[in-house]
Amino acid sequence: MLNQSGDYFNDLENEKSLSVAKTALGYSVELNDDELIAKSYNLIGLNFDEYSNTKKAIEYYEKGLNHANLTENDSVKQWLYNNLGNVYAYSLVDITKSIIYYKKALNFAIKIKDEVEINYIKQNIASAYFAENKYNIGKIYLDEISNYVLTKGQVEARMTYYSLLGEYYNNLENDILTEKYYTKALEISKKNQSELIESNIADLYLKVSSFYAKKQDYTKAYFYLNESEILKEKIYSEDKIATIKDTESSIELDEYKRQIDKIEEENKVYIKSLSINKTINILLFTLYIIIGILFVLLFRNQKIRKDLNTTLEIQNSELEIAKLEAEENANLKSQFVSTVTHEIRTPLYGIIGLIDLLVEENKEFKNNQKIKSLNFSANYLLMLINDVLQTNKLESKNVILDSNKFSVTQVFRKIINSLQYLAKQNQNKIEFRIDDNFPKYVYGDKTKFVQIIMNLITNALKFTNKGLIKVEVKVINATDKSVDIQVNVCDNGIGINENEQKLIFNKFIQLNRKQTDYQGTGLGLYIVKSLVDILNGTITLESKENKGTTIHLNLTFSLINEGLPKISKTTMKKIKNSVRVLVVEDNKINQMVTKRILDKNNFITKVVENGFDAIKNIEEDKFDIILMDINMPEINGFETAIRIRNIKPKIPIIALTATDANEIKNKITQSEMDEVIVKPFDEKDLVEMIYKLLKKYKKKKKA
Repeated sequence: MLNQSGDYFNDLENEKSLSVAKTALGYSVELNDDELIAKSYNLIGLNFDEYSNTKKAIEYYEKGLNHANLTENDSVKQWLYNNLGNVYAYSLVDITKSIIYYKKALNFAIKIKDEVEINYIKQNIASAYFAENKYNIGKIYLDEISNYVLTKGQVEARMTYYSLLGEYYNNLENDILTEKYYTKALEISKKNQSELIESNIADLYLKVSSFYAKKQDYTKAYFYLNESEILKEKIYSEDKIATIKDTESSIELDEYKRQIDKIEEENKVYIKSLSINKTINILLFTLYIIIGILFVLLFRNQKIRKDLNTTLEIQNSELEIAKLEAEENANLKSQFVSTVTHEIRTPLYGIIGLIDLLVEENKEFKNNQKIKSLNFSANYLLMLINDVLQTNKLESKNVILDSNKFSVTQVFRKIINSLQYLAKQNQNKIEFRIDDNFPKYVYGDKTKFVQIIMNLITNALKFTNKGLIKVEVKVINATDKSVDIQVNVCDNGIGINENEQKLIFNKFIQLNRKQTDYQGTGLGLYIVKSLVDILNGTITLESKENKGTTIHLNLTFSLINEGLPKISKTTMKKIKNSVRVLVVEDNKINQMVTKRILDKNNFITKVVENGFDAIKNIEEDKFDIILMDINMPEINGFETAIRIRNIKPKIPIIALTATDANEIKNKITQSEMDEVIVKPFDEKDLVEMIYKLLKKYKKKKKA
């Protein structure tokens, strides 16, 4: 019946629409169905609104909204808010209120992703802003729907869209565009086959008539005014209005009857309740006696409770003080760990860099066992520092997830190559296999993934002698957007007995440790388990004593189709021959290491020791990129970067720091530095970062 009423309304057979909606309302009330009641009131309101019975339209819309808000049907709520907006916009001329209702309707339309309704509501909002002479705001809403209207819009949507554009340009007194869009609206109106849209066409004729009258083209002005009057007379005939009023009275009588029936039903309930009042009074009297007894008992207990509360308050105060002290200690500990790791990483950068320089300048040292031992020890120390820092973050719940585009294959090959020294030390071999169909690139937290894999393979190597470590990477499931992978790390080492397997992922646990065992902190697998949980993955272990251990790691990564951005060899050569780099670093050894890396890659490098020297050089000389240390005397890297930005805003700046990147992320953003790289870093990572930023800034200059 509601669908039938809607069809009648669309054909402007309002008396039939109202009659059917009234009957549907009666059935809906009997069913006590709020959704159907709301829809019925909406249709009744629409019919009254069509004949400018504003007061009744608002009354029934608001009744419908009261029932709609008791349901989960957001479509009905959106209809009612939009229709209330129409009433206030076109009948009451309260534009501010109409916009409030339109925007509530728009929120529901966006929520249910109804493109058609989003389009119509935005047209209504644009029209309302036009009525307030806020044409620039209204035009924003028209621009948002232009693509939809021109590609998918129905007759009414396209006609209204062009009509509003005509109105907009009429306000700007652009007669050519005004006439162009009004003409388009008129052409589309000829395709109309719906009676309901005729009222919109009548309004369009009136707008066009006013436009031609302003241009003093009175022939066309009269023609369109006459067409508007003919349509309005057809739509709003006196017979129709009289029939609507009769139906209105009938609907009101039904509303009154429903109210009377409700009152009678309440009276019956009241009379029935009187018959049990006597029993209730007896029960109440008994209850009062019981309450009196309880009151005496409660009064006695109150004194006991008061004494206990006093004791608890004293204990709570002591606990609060203890809590504050614990939090202060935790903060001090976190700060201490961060400071110590920074202070150790800084000289480590120098040590690792100097080892690389030594090997580069003395090729005979490339296979020197002592040099390899030194390099491995430095890198292992770096790994231990990272483990301690990561544990501190996990305890303070200060772990931030990053999003990186990277190659899983490259990650594994790099890790395995870096661990070859440890493998040879224990006379182990590492066998690596990855599925042929594995995606070239994935999207996820590369740093945490590397830390997990590094710890798993290192652990396998530590507890295996003269054995084989098999590393296998498989695709378990893949879609267009994500891939589920499984990493299996299998060794034939000493294994773990069943009782100890439950403890293996706990902190500071070191099983089967003998005097000759490889040393460690006991944090590796604890960090692995914690990071896997953060990445929403799973990790399981299978092991038998003296036979070996297999660890299964399951993770999910997002997929990306495009490859990594590449710089052509020609572009790289051009960049190398012209790039001038300013290195701001106070540590002498680190100055030498960084400059050697840049010189090796054909960059023109200048080194300064502090921020003030950097600012002076930027003012006096030309540089293409700046590498900025953070912790420096007199003026730190953040302040230096801010001052440089005031002098030369379009120069890329990379922060070189031994501090964890996540700890200074906000300060990096505030000081407008472009990237951050943590010491010690891979030479290739720095060079690729420089190329990427130079290319990015080059595009900005062209733009």
